[in-house]
Amino acid sequence: MVESRWVKVGEINTHYLMGGEGASLVLLHGGASGAEDEWGPNLEPLAQHHRIYAPDMVGYGKSDKPRLRYTPSLFSDFFENFMEALNLENASIMGHSLGGGIALAFTLNHPKKVDKLILVDSAGLAEKLGLLGRLLVPIFAIKAKLRKDETYLSLMRDGGKEPGDVFLDRLPEITAPTLILWGEWDGYLPVKLAYQAHERLRDSQLHVFKRCWHAPQRERTEEFNQLVLDFLREE
Repeated sequence: MVESRWVKVGEINTHYLMGGEGASLVLLHGGASGAEDEWGPNLEPLAQHHRIYAPDMVGYGKSDKPRLRYTPSLFSDFFENFMEALNLENASIMGHSLGGGIALAFTLNHPKKVDKLILVDSAGLAEKLGLLGRLLVPIFAIKAKLRKDETYLSLMRDGGKEPGDVFLDRLPEITAPTLILWGEWDGYLPVKLAYQAHERLRDSQLHVFKRCWHAPQRERTEEFNQLVLDFLREE
C-alpha cells in the first residue's frame, strides 16, 4: 500500500509517496503537477513489485513552496539532497518531462547510484520546445497566474533565463540500462528526440505509444505499467 511520508530535505519539508517491497524505484514528476497527480494510476501496480518513492519536488504538491527562482538546476540539487536524506544508496529512476531531465542529470553525476533509467517524454534533450509547446506555454502561464501557481510561473520565467541542460551529447557516457517511453503525438517534446536519444545511449530500449501525447503514464496506463515492470525485471 502506498502511503504519504515526510522528510526534511535541507530546510524543505518534503512530501513523498512510498510503498511496496523490493528493489527501489524513484518516480520524478514533470513541471506541471506533483507526484500524486502525475503518477496516481501507476503507483499501486508498480508498488506490487518494487519499493517506490515519488517525491513532491520543492514547490509542488504538499512540499514546501518557498519563494525561490525555480530553475532546472535547483530541482536537480534538490533531488540529490532528497536521495541523501532517505539514505538511498542506489535505485532505478523514472522521470517524466522535467523529471526526466533531473533523472538524466543525476545519472550523469552519480552513475553508480542508478540501477536503471526510464525516460518518459523527457526534458534535457532539446534546447527548445516543439511548436505546440511554444504555442501553449502562454496559455498555461495565464492559467498558472489565475490559480496563483508561483512555482510553475517561476519555472517558466526564471528557468527560461538559465541555459538549459541539454544532455544529448553526453548520453554515450550513461552505462545504466535505459528505457525510453514516448508519445507519438507529443507536441512539447517531439518524438524525434526519443529516436536521437536511443541512437546515442549504449544500452537502451525505445517504445513509442501510438496516438499518444505527452503523458503515456496516464494515457496508456496499463501498457505503460507493464512495459516498466518488464524492463525492471530484465537481468
